[in-house]
Amino acid sequence: GLMSLIPTVTQLTETTEEGNLALDASLQVSEAIRLYADQSFAYAWRAYNSDPADDPNGAGTAPGATFSVAGLVNAAGSNVVGTVTFYVDEFGTGDAVLNAKLGLPKDLDGIVGDSADVSATYTLLPFRIAVDWKDHLGHPRHTEIFSQVASY
Repeated sequence: GLMSLIPTVTQLTETTEEGNLALDASLQVSEAIRLYADQSFAYAWRAYNSDPADDPNGAGTAPGATFSVAGLVNAAGSNVVGTVTFYVDEFGTGDAVLNAKLGLPKDLDGIVGDSADVSATYTLLPFRIAVDWKDHLGHPRHTEIFSQVASY
């Protein structure tokens, strides 16, 4: 009984530590986006989206939409396990559950009428940070957080 309990507790501890790494990294990226938006709100989208060509200080100079987490690996063995996704369609995502988490549909740019792309005019920018990794036993794991930045 006791001998089989020890490996199980160790595995649970490792899984919890991995989850904590993922959550901590997500919160750090969320805070970095907020700080970037505080410094230059108009550039937050450009700095953390998936297009390196529109980075505020020149192509490839911004953090971008993916990030690594030390201690975690994806199915391909890379430590690039995190993704930032911005939502700039005022109509929502087409996914009712995701829309509810993001509070969509709603006005994101303060301009009368809904738009499918407010990436150049947003005053409210909702985003999701997801981390997908393979745990120490090879099982897929996922965590995500939702947040938004706003221009006042």
